[in-house]
Amino acid sequence: MEQTFILTGLGGQGVKLAGEILCYAACKVDGLFTTNYALYGKQKRGGKSDCYVAISDEIITAPVFWQGDYVIAFTTETPESPADKLRPDSVLLMNSSRELTGDMYGTENFYLFDAEKLANEAENPKGINMVIIGVIVGFTDILPEDVVLETIFEKLGAKHPEFNEANERAYRLGLAQGKKFAAERAAKAN
Repeated sequence: MEQTFILTGLGGQGVKLAGEILCYAACKVDGLFTTNYALYGKQKRGGKSDCYVAISDEIITAPVFWQGDYVIAFTTETPESPADKLRPDSVLLMNSSRELTGDMYGTENFYLFDAEKLANEAENPKGINMVIIGVIVGFTDILPEDVVLETIFEKLGAKHPEFNEANERAYRLGLAQGKKFAAERAAKAN
């Protein structure tokens, strides 16, 4: 079954990197196929940055999509609202320290978390995207947790192994948050 993810944020937040890590991890899992493409502005930092990821147990024949099963907003400060990327059944995972509701985005499938707070808890203030990757994996359970962590170590730890421990702490806090959201969603469905 194909699942689609739209990661949306601003340049410099690690949106594209997070999408790439999900895809590299999916490539390591037998029987999974993946695609990834990014759309971003000409600014290096601060411009619109979106990454579109599809993961499936079947060959992906049409990798272009504009609305995802999961929309992951790295910030509320993007030029376009994440609501534009939602279908009625989509899930919106929103990173923000502000009090927000799903009604503001036209969805009941809304989960709010503060990745900056969790990254600081992990003593890794630059690990916000590691937290977000953890939230995605914990909520969806689409990829094995250890394969994603191994991919983080390979892609980031190759140049800077000294950050592996801090990145793992941030990732694991995100995983716990994502699993908590998944449990809440399952309880709501029953």
